[in-house]
Amino acid sequence: MPAATDPSASRLRPVDYVSGPWPRGTVQRQPGTSEADTYAAEQVVRLVRELIARRKRRGLRRSQLAAMTGLRPNTVSDLENGQTWPDLRTVALIAWALEADLEFVGREGQRVRDG
Repeated sequence: MPAATDPSASRLRPVDYVSGPWPRGTVQRQPGTSEADTYAAEQVVRLVRELIARRKRRGLRRSQLAAMTGLRPNTVSDLENGQTWPDLRTVALIAWALEADLEFVGREGQRVRDG
């Protein structure tokens, strides 16, 4: 298995991995990236799709979500628009505000939950 590079260290953003409209398009491997980079992009796209859907179901604007979490509005906007690689703290704050659990899916498709 080839080594992963740090996708946040490259100039590629999550949106750069998506063919078609963000975030509904298809994630595709980009030249010079590893399989692990593409997997990371897939997970970010999946996460962003879910966070956007939850925010909209709750009838929240991005600015309201930012206020609930203490994040800057542009941080929420950049995440939802695929312009940045989210850090775990940002994801956890947003999940908390949206009353969502962070759930991890194992590489083999097994659901693994903490607690």
